[in-house]
Amino acid sequence: MKMSRLNSSTLNTFIKLRRLLLAELENFIKSESHSLQQSAVLHSKKNGTDICDTDPQKCRDLFYVSEVDMLKALRYALYRESTRTGDPLTGTNLTALHSFVSLLADHFPVSTSYENKEAAGNPFATNSDWDHCRGSTGQYRGYTCGLWIAFHALTVSASKQAEDHLSEFKPLEPLKAIRAWIGSFFGCWYCREHFQKMTTITLPMETQVRNPEDVFMYLWKAHNIVNARLQGRDTEDPLYPKLQFPAKFLCPNCTADGLQDKKQIRDFLVNYYSKIKPFHSPKAFLI
Repeated sequence: MKMSRLNSSTLNTFIKLRRLLLAELENFIKSESHSLQQSAVLHSKKNGTDICDTDPQKCRDLFYVSEVDMLKALRYALYRESTRTGDPLTGTNLTALHSFVSLLADHFPVSTSYENKEAAGNPFATNSDWDHCRGSTGQYRGYTCGLWIAFHALTVSASKQAEDHLSEFKPLEPLKAIRAWIGSFFGCWYCREHFQKMTTITLPMETQVRNPEDVFMYLWKAHNIVNARLQGRDTEDPLYPKLQFPAKFLCPNCTADGLQDKKQIRDFLVNYYSKIKPFHSPKAFLI
């Protein structure tokens, strides 16, 4: 029995499907190649010397603050985490959410210039991929990376804005808003408990924060405590090991003879979290 010839419509459909599949395969290969290249940059060793020591610029180029990462993380935090349980937003939870949204409204360092009021009212990057926070595979980095970066950028922004109204600025408020949101909404129960303990007992923010620069310096210390705790665990991306921040290839002058130079670190943090890669082509990604 002879098979009938495919009609032109069916043939065109198969051709289109073939093109789509080939395009997907090409994107996958590019993605894997990109990850392997980054892994080679961070982990290639020669004679026991880390390439980040011999050629720090190659590693430095992989680290930057991306507005896309912050917007993606904050959208998930507000739309998913804050409504995850389905419980009514009342009492402590409502207060925590209100404080966090107020923190974003007052201090989020917007880098993108939106073309119109409608675009500015829908700022989240929903169709774009993770940028700096892209992990070597889907299980790594992403949301938590973007959330930490947003927290750091918010505290630096709040500190800088305080220069214009020092008498009114309450340095603990940004950190309390972050702690309250994590305590009420962050999806990882163990992480919530650890963060609450760290910020109230291990490194109590109430005794550590007195002036505007203490806000972002405190969060820097807290994040390094978390990195030290998680180093080597299965949640650590092998492409981005949890080093103490900033690594030497990012800030060569931040440590000398094993000792931290707080002034150098302070200046580095302000510059790093103020130099934000903007969210390009907002019309293409808005909801």
